[in-house]
Amino acid sequence: MRAHLASGRRDTAAALAAEDLARAKRWGTPRAMGAALISVGLTSDDEAATRALRKAVEYLTESVARLPHAEALLELGACLRRRGQADRAIPHLRQAVELSARCESKPLIRRAADGLRACEPASARGTVHGLTKQETRVAGMAAQGLTNRQIAEALFLTRRTVELHLSGAYRKLGIAGRADLAGALRRHQDQFSA
Repeated sequence: MRAHLASGRRDTAAALAAEDLARAKRWGTPRAMGAALISVGLTSDDEAATRALRKAVEYLTESVARLPHAEALLELGACLRRRGQADRAIPHLRQAVELSARCESKPLIRRAADGLRACEPASARGTVHGLTKQETRVAGMAAQGLTNRQIAEALFLTRRTVELHLSGAYRKLGIAGRADLAGALRRHQDQFSA
C-alpha cells in the first residue's frame, strides 16, 4: 500500500487499505485494526483521514503495540496540522515523541519533532527576541510541554545542552522558568509581529 502511495497511485493504495481494513475487522485485534486504520488515514482526504487516524489511536491505545501507536499519533498530529489545527495537533505529536523515544525509533522521533516545530508560529522559528535558532526550538518545545529528556531525544542533543539553551532563553526573555515560557514567547511574538 505504501509503495503505491509513494509512487502516486493513490487509488490503488486506497483500495489496498480498504482490503486491509476488511481483513482487520475479521481478525478483530486492536493492533490489526489500528494498523489498517493508519493505512486508511494515509490514503484518505483530510476529513476522512482524521476520523480514521483518531480511531487508529483509540485501538492502539488498547494494544501493547507501542510503535504503531506512536505512528498513529504522529500521522493524526500531521493531519490536524495540515488542516490548520496546530493547537489540536501538538498533544498528539508530543505523545508521539514520547512513545517513539521509548521504542528508540529515531526516524519517528525526528518526524514527530519536525511536526511539533512546524506547529510553532512562523515568527517563533527565526531568531526573534534575541534567541538563537536552537534556543527558539528548545524553548518552543518546552512551552508545548515536552520534558528536557524528550526535547533532547527529539533534537539529538544531550540533556545538559537542552538545559543550557533553556537557561539562555529564560535570561533573554527575562523570565524565571518554564512556567512563564509560553506567555513570554507569545508576548514577544506579538511585539515583533506588530
